[in-house]
Amino acid sequence: MAGSSLLGACLGVALVAVLVFCVGFASPYWFKIEVPAAGNSGTSSVYGGLFLFCDQQDLNSECIVIFNADEGLTEAWLPAAEAMASIGLLCAIGALICTFVWICSGPSTVVCALASLLYILAGIFGVISVAVFGMMSEFELEHLSWALWLTVVGSVFFVVSGIIAAVASCNVNKVHPLEED
Repeated sequence: MAGSSLLGACLGVALVAVLVFCVGFASPYWFKIEVPAAGNSGTSSVYGGLFLFCDQQDLNSECIVIFNADEGLTEAWLPAAEAMASIGLLCAIGALICTFVWICSGPSTVVCALASLLYILAGIFGVISVAVFGMMSEFELEHLSWALWLTVVGSVFFVVSGIIAAVASCNVNKVHPLEED
């Protein structure tokens, strides 16, 4: 019975992690800088994420989609941050598939261990993408915005899911004394 409650906790935390991570990953608010607008009394803001950089003046916003560094639109480190976050998301999807297989077909030591490993890898790759973005960009800490921090929270939740899955996988083949009869 403890294994099924651990599995439910793992799945619940993992689904929240995927949701939080995806919102942070896709949002163009990894950084935001407010600057005084030229020629008027309003302000202008520049914001962006892994895939989009925007310049907003009053209600008008112009955005540039960033695809690769060869086009000269971005720094060379940005595709590395994009790749790490993408690999993290793929690991999370693979871990969710393993978790659903675990639920549908019953516990298997290999599936349990694979789910745990993939959840932990998803968290590690997510943190690496944030670290690359934070260290290589020239933004001050106060300019880093909510989407970056959502990605961090999602990554931490992936690691928690991996730990829960590891504990649950340790209980897969255990026979409890009360259940032997």
